[in-house]
Parts: sequence; structure tokens; C-alpha cells
Amino acid sequence: MEQANGPRRPAPQLEQDNSPVIATIRKNIREVIKIETSHYNGYDLVNIRVWAKSEGIVDYIPTKAGIACRVELLPEIIEALQAAEEQSRRVGLL
Repeated sequence: MEQANGPRRPAPQLEQDNSPVIATIRKNIREVIKIETSHYNGYDLVNIRVWAKSEGIVDYIPTKAGIACRVELLPEIIEALQAAEEQSRRVGLL
């Protein structure tokens, strides 16, 4: 299928090491956020990705929206998310 920006390419597939999904968080009626670990090109990764249901498809499929990064970055990411939570509470967003 051609789009205005060229052919549509699927989101990259990572080699799964049979690790279970760590968490699934409902984003909205058609999307969830899945957090899982994977292994790719010799790297251990954490994958935080939006999965969506397309019309006529029963299962969720991964989208390009999200990140995959080395597991070594998790402490920094968690610290930044905790700071975002604290700030959101401080200004009344949560």
C-alpha cells in the first residue's frame, strides 16, 4: 500500500527470547502499551511500545511508537519517570 510519504513499512520486529510481557497498560480503546524484554544483535533490551488493533484484526500489532533501549538505561529512565510523576502531582495533573 502506497502512502503520500512512500510505502508503508511495518515496525521493526525484535528477536524475542520467550520473555513474558512484563506489563500491558491500556492507552485507549484501540491501543495498549506493552513493556517487555528482548534480545537483539547481542544486546539485552527493554521494549516499551504501543500496540494497536487494526480494523478486522483480532490481535494487537506493534507500532513504530515506542522505544527499545539497553536494559542498563532502566535506572535513569525510572528516575526520570519518577521525577515526571512528582512534577505532575505538584502542578495538579495527577
